[in-house]
Amino acid sequence: MQSAGRTGEEWIAEAQARLQERYGCLRCAGGPRLVPTIVIHPTLDPQEAEYFVRGLDNEIFSIDDEGYVQSTVLPPSRKSTRKKILSLFWRHGEQFRLFREGVCQISTVAALTLKYGCPLDQIQMEPTFPSRPDLPGAVDILLKSHKALTPLSSR
Repeated sequence: MQSAGRTGEEWIAEAQARLQERYGCLRCAGGPRLVPTIVIHPTLDPQEAEYFVRGLDNEIFSIDDEGYVQSTVLPPSRKSTRKKILSLFWRHGEQFRLFREGVCQISTVAALTLKYGCPLDQIQMEPTFPSRPDLPGAVDILLKSHKALTPLSSR
């Protein structure tokens, strides 16, 4: 099922264009040696692409000019107002690569909010557990609600 009358291919094209735009900012700062197009592998799933685009449009998250995701669901930075915990682009030698899992994670957060109605204040990405130092990075997304989630369209 696609929303807003767009096909899966249209959502994928839009998401790829948005990622390419953000990569373009990194490429300009990194110099002409960087390849002009970012490779997205594996390709985006239509629903993943849709919620990536809708998450940006609904300001659930943003991507700054250095490729870092900014969102209220991410833990605050200890040193600045800019969050640097989730970068969508990783430098590999003279090139940048898309952190594909990060796209999936932020698309999931957008779907939890837009499709299932989960309030953003009940979602936490990359949570830390001071009582469990053996679990750093072991959990990507934590839901702080005890209610089962059902799609808004079936409510």
